Amino acid sequence: MPPEALTSEIYAGEPRHCRLSLQVCADALEAVVRPLDPATGTDADFLYRRIPYTVAADTPARALEEAVYANPLLVAPFARTDVLLRTPGCMVLPADADADTAVAAAALMGIDSPQAEPLVASAGRLYSVAAMVDRAVLGFVRRTFDMARTVAHPMAVLMRWFASRSALGNSGKVYVNLRPDSSDILVYNHLGPAGAVTVGGTSLPDTIYYIMAMASAAGLQGDRCEVHLAGMAERRAALAAELGKYLPAVVPAIIPSALLAMGRQALAAPLELSILPLCE
Repeated sequence: MPPEALTSEIYAGEPRHCRLSLQVCADALEAVVRPLDPATGTDADFLYRRIPYTVAADTPARALEEAVYANPLLVAPFARTDVLLRTPGCMVLPADADADTAVAAAALMGIDSPQAEPLVASAGRLYSVAAMVDRAVLGFVRRTFDMARTVAHPMAVLMRWFASRSALGNSGKVYVNLRPDSSDILVYNHLGPAGAVTVGGTSLPDTIYYIMAMASAAGLQGDRCEVHLAGMAERRAALAAELGKYLPAVVPAIIPSALLAMGRQALAAPLELSILPLCE
């Protein structure tokens, strides 16, 4: 049975006092609605919904369009809107990188496409994250959510969030954001960000391999490395148990108190959507 459509009748809050955060994925649209000030919210005020695309849609843009218009709440006049566009590949570039730089980098990495155009967003004071996004998808987002203040790849959000925590303590850190179909892995050493990548699939050996390989490449080994696990609870336990055989410090990522106060839906939502208001 398809999920109940998102309408103004099923959400108690007033859109003009709320914030809509969307993540466009390959197979679904993820949506979070919350009060504009997350510190004032409760469990009932935080709504998370994953909206699978219809298999009948013939293009990514058409699939996204159908998902949005089948859920009228998403086009209500919210006080603020954010849109994250999750693509298979992204690039960490200097903070002053522009669209031309992103196109050149994408060509070198082999992720360019004539159907895509660059999307560049700040990932902190020194870095930006660029991605090549389907042109029709990006066009629909810009037309439909023309007042969106954030349009970015989710890795830009994750880099801003984890950078503020990586300086705590004396160890290098690996942050892993576990998703239903992939893992975001971010590595920080004493110089700052040392790597950020999204690994497709949920294979436990593959995930461990990439975590260990990225930590080693950043010069993090043994007691000089902490691994912090976030994201899907269903994947965390098994990964923590296996990683603990190789690294002495494998711990859950710290959950902000503001999210804990907003209840189960806030914890079940994708990390990159939940933390958006907290890392600006």
